[in-house]
Amino acid sequence: MKKIAVLFTCFNRCNTTKRAVQEIDNEKGVKIDFFVIDDKSTDNTLQELKKLNKKNLHILQTKGNYYYSKSMNYGMSYLLNLKKQYDYLLMVNDDVDFYHGFLEKMIDFQILHNCITIGACEDEKGKLSYGGILFHSKFSSDFERIGPEKKHILCNTFNGNCVLIPYKWFKIVGAMDNHYVHSFGDFDYGLEYSRKKYKLLVYNEFVGKCNRNSKANTWEDKKLSFKKRLFLLNSPKGLPFHQSFYYYKKNFNILVAFKCSLSPYIRIFLRK
Repeated sequence: MKKIAVLFTCFNRCNTTKRAVQEIDNEKGVKIDFFVIDDKSTDNTLQELKKLNKKNLHILQTKGNYYYSKSMNYGMSYLLNLKKQYDYLLMVNDDVDFYHGFLEKMIDFQILHNCITIGACEDEKGKLSYGGILFHSKFSSDFERIGPEKKHILCNTFNGNCVLIPYKWFKIVGAMDNHYVHSFGDFDYGLEYSRKKYKLLVYNEFVGKCNRNSKANTWEDKKLSFKKRLFLLNSPKGLPFHQSFYYYKKNFNILVAFKCSLSPYIRIFLRK
């Protein structure tokens, strides 16, 4: 029986978080330990998770305002220091509505292909929402999102909604880069595995349902004022310049870094 460490972050969506734990814990043929990173939720998430009374549920709480990437770094660092042995690390987002049997199928796929297995998600219309990421060039940040129909295409990285990583590879690569607060963390993390020549493949079925995040009330929302969009761009959940520049310089080159880091500001200025 394979031993799985399931890692995800949560903040103020108690029912969604509880559902994710219950769905994944219903998977058969595996032994699961949950490591849930709560970013100081104020909606009783912590108390409600404890009420589930699951001995395999470990809740770690941040100091607050860690957001996604910093929380994942916190959780991964904890696992690496734990010195406990697992067969796989499963990174998930708690807003995925997982399909029954997804985990056993992903494990079989991983064993067959000796790869990091990316679980793609579909939206409510049955279209690809999150999955593998394939960049077209080292000199461009343009990418194609890869779904189940392209399962044999090697990806460069992934959306972190559902990713199964052999634990021995996780121990080699280590934790997510602590430079990031929210954005870029999962893309950067997948690229670390690519640099070390590990294969990244998308599993050949959707593993769950998850709609893409809305652009409303984000820096991309053209209905908002110039000042508001600029504020949101530089907020932790936007694309702060220093984190953006760091990501593109690290993974592409300095020309791409300048172009991609400045592009959102130009779009806001041009009202696009």
